[in-house]
Amino acid sequence: MPSGFAVVLPAGYHSSRFPGKPLAIIAGKPLIEWVYRRAEKIPDVSRVVVATDHEGIATVVRGFGGDVVMTSGECRTGTDRVAEAARFLPFDPVVNSRATSLFFPRAGPRDGVGRDRRAWGRHRDRLPPAHRPR
Repeated sequence: MPSGFAVVLPAGYHSSRFPGKPLAIIAGKPLIEWVYRRAEKIPDVSRVVVATDHEGIATVVRGFGGDVVMTSGECRTGTDRVAEAARFLPFDPVVNSRATSLFFPRAGPRDGVGRDRRAWGRHRDRLPPAHRPR
């Protein structure tokens, strides 16, 4: 298993409040690219992946050189999407970060990873089967 951790950005297209939000153009780039580039700067992150079921989002992400995991249309939440994508990633832990959140601290999730990894062992059996690791 590789060292470090992965950041998964769940990106759905069909939002009730702002459909297509990940593709919204801000200062000449799609929002998803801004968030992806910010996530790449988190210390110790080994991989950033966008998890989506929308081919338009996947095309845009691949167009700027990003990594995509296609998920099923059955995912009801971003967490469901991350759990599905995590099955294909050889990282422990996998961090869920909102694909439309431009503003997260530069240190990002790194500071909480060790703490979360310890807590994970205590709580993993309480998760629904779809969210448990392989």
